[in-house]
Amino acid sequence: MANDESAQQGAKPPSKPAPKPLSAAARAAARLEIEQVRFLQFSALTGYSAFEGLPTRIQPKVGFTRPTVQRRDQQVCITTTFLMRILPAEDSHESLPALDLRATAELLYRVNEGPELDAGALDEFARVNAPFNAWPFWREFVQSAFARLNLPASPLPLFRIPDAAKFTVDEHSFGQRNPPDEAP
Repeated sequence: MANDESAQQGAKPPSKPAPKPLSAAARAAARLEIEQVRFLQFSALTGYSAFEGLPTRIQPKVGFTRPTVQRRDQQVCITTTFLMRILPAEDSHESLPALDLRATAELLYRVNEGPELDAGALDEFARVNAPFNAWPFWREFVQSAFARLNLPASPLPLFRIPDAAKFTVDEHSFGQRNPPDEAP
């Protein structure tokens, strides 16, 4: 029993697990503050005439291009293009989509005081946080464009940061019927 008491007296209390290190994106997010979000350009293209109207059965696709990052002094500028393409659900060989919306967003962030941010942290932040920060502006643009094109409202899916990879697309193959990386 004495051995048990001496072992307990010398024993250290159970330690708390070590805190998990912040991801690179989280480290960048802790240092960056949005100063401005704006659209550099936007467009809408319809592939149907006034006599036809939007097809009743459609295949909407939504995504954004891999963001680019520029840094100057205590500011970071991130640019990405949001895309929405609507194809007729019927297998059609038409070259134009029923609707094609694009908006290039530029997000300007201020870098707050703290440890230096490396390029990897900024790139990871740009891939997940910047599109999340711009998504409400994209959503408003889509709703406004649909209203101006006299189309029924088409809600965008929720954007969750863990889903960033599924929305990242190649602008040139985006919305094709069966691009090489998508199953039919």
